[in-house]
Amino acid sequence: MAIVVHLLSDLHLEFSQYQPHSSSDRADIVLAAGDVWHKDRGIRMLRAMWPDKEIVTVSGNQEHYKATICPNMELMRAAADEVGIHFLENNEKILTIRGEKIRILGCTLWTNFLLYGLEKRADCMVDAGQYLNDFRLIRNGSWNFSPKDSINLHNASVKWLESKLDEPFDGPTIVMTHHAPSYKSVVKRFQGDLLSACFASNLDHLMDGSKVDLWCHGHMHDDLDYYINGTRVMCNPRGYCRFEGGEENHSFNPALLISVEKGKVELVESAEDKAAERLVPMLSGRKRNELIWAIDHLQSALYWYPDGVVEYIDLRLITSDVRWFAEAIVQEKSWYLKTIPERIAVWALAVEDIDRLVNVIVKRSRVTKRAAKRSPRVSAKEEAIAALNRLQIRTDINDKFKYYELAELPNYLRTEYWRTRFGSTQPVVPGAVEPVYLWDYETWRERQLRKLKS
Repeated sequence: MAIVVHLLSDLHLEFSQYQPHSSSDRADIVLAAGDVWHKDRGIRMLRAMWPDKEIVTVSGNQEHYKATICPNMELMRAAADEVGIHFLENNEKILTIRGEKIRILGCTLWTNFLLYGLEKRADCMVDAGQYLNDFRLIRNGSWNFSPKDSINLHNASVKWLESKLDEPFDGPTIVMTHHAPSYKSVVKRFQGDLLSACFASNLDHLMDGSKVDLWCHGHMHDDLDYYINGTRVMCNPRGYCRFEGGEENHSFNPALLISVEKGKVELVESAEDKAAERLVPMLSGRKRNELIWAIDHLQSALYWYPDGVVEYIDLRLITSDVRWFAEAIVQEKSWYLKTIPERIAVWALAVEDIDRLVNVIVKRSRVTKRAAKRSPRVSAKEEAIAALNRLQIRTDINDKFKYYELAELPNYLRTEYWRTRFGSTQPVVPGAVEPVYLWDYETWRERQLRKLKS
């Protein structure tokens, strides 16, 4: 009999709260692959969110921010024991569900910086030490956590995994790590980036469908689903949720359920999946193009006339989600439709009458533009250009580190920055509100200015 697991990671509750999807009630086990919240707070929040579920979790990198790694690991383990959660760090847990046994092997799996081979290892380590918060915000005894510490922990975890996977087990095996086990988990926009060696390792040799049925991980902030040597590798991260518009990863599936048996791993289809299949044909051809055109029309209006928004419908619903909703439909990613209740509302509106959805969006954009024109103000384009150029380079209290303070931008530009730069690391600057690196901001600003002046 199959065991159903609910997989998610990178909830980053330090930025915003999270409400579990009702579909997770159908899961036998909740798997949380790290970066839930700093220190032991994430452990306690997992139990609060799923009070009656079997929960298995591993530590991410950010659980250790502003902490010393070894004592913090023990703090998390003690909290897990207290609230009845299975916390794994080079540990295994065998659970029995309805008489069926399942083995879960877990660890953070820090990287060894060999993603691009030995010849680039030193460069990867230098970039990691210079740009990654892990090596500034995590302590290891009297010193900062270092790339060499990461290598040592990686080697210990790999040695442990190799020995455990050589042990026969009569049932399905899941490996859960925070860092990724393969270069295939590096999405195209980050391939070739030396910092990707801080996120993934080359462990394809550990993939064997006869030994590992499912390998799940987090950290990448992109959803992933692929096979290596018969092992299914999956990642379902929420990512940061620090700007208006929702999750950083708009493909995050809070309703993801996975059926696991020995030699068989499948997605669990829901009622929403079946209903979505009826919707896909409705958005073919002309209707699909009309919907995407209407979305562009509305987003353009709201971008340039943020003060012109007036009540008509719940505009947050449309502006935040409808583009992603349309793209999910066009790509037939039906699981996207069963996310938060607001997206269900968009889905229901489309099923009821796709013409109405298009008309509502177009009407909304026209009302917004009219309201904006009634208010005397500087040209929206000129205002945006001025705001982009207004930011001045700042330095920290020691006059050594230079950065930009993004909080000085209007909210609609800040939102646009995080939409296009999500996943970017932020510097740690005492006293700063929303610091960003010079190169990140300046390259984004140049693209925006070219767009505005064209």
